[in-house]
Amino acid sequence: MSGMSEHANNPNPRPPSENPQPSQSQTSNQTVNISQNVIVADAGAASPNWFVRLVYFVFIGSWLSLLATIAAYVCFVTIVLIPVGIAILNNLPQITTLRPRSKGVSVTTSGGSTTITTNAGAEQIHWVWRALYFILAGWWITLVYLVVVWALVLVTFGWAALFVYNPVPMLLTLQRN
Repeated sequence: MSGMSEHANNPNPRPPSENPQPSQSQTSNQTVNISQNVIVADAGAASPNWFVRLVYFVFIGSWLSLLATIAAYVCFVTIVLIPVGIAILNNLPQITTLRPRSKGVSVTTSGGSTTITTNAGAEQIHWVWRALYFILAGWWITLVYLVVVWALVLVTFGWAALFVYNPVPMLLTLQRN
């Protein structure tokens, strides 16, 4: 009957099995082994298959990458739009062949806790050094590289385009993926 009177006076009645406070018998010394499995899944957008990327490159990516590169270098000339030009060239692999940006996943376990960080790219060089490199060498090294790439793409009928645009961000501003 005492259990029933506690239930009647309690505004939020709970069954004894759902009681959040441990009873005296639950606090005894017990060994509990907990096994923790961590599964990391990349939920990002998947790259289209090679055939779709090739068809896209032949009909759209080849001329769009040329226009994007010209637009980026026009932005470089205006000085004020340099960040826009850099953003265009950093996305050139995706503009050309629908290749998505590389994603990094870092899993760290310490003290019984697991931390999963996505898009944890490589540590970048300080922005001052990257800006200095861009001004002194990056813009023209990238231009020479892109001219060679377009010649290579013409010779290989586009097959090289699936791979050779990937280092453009590194050549332009020393950006690490």
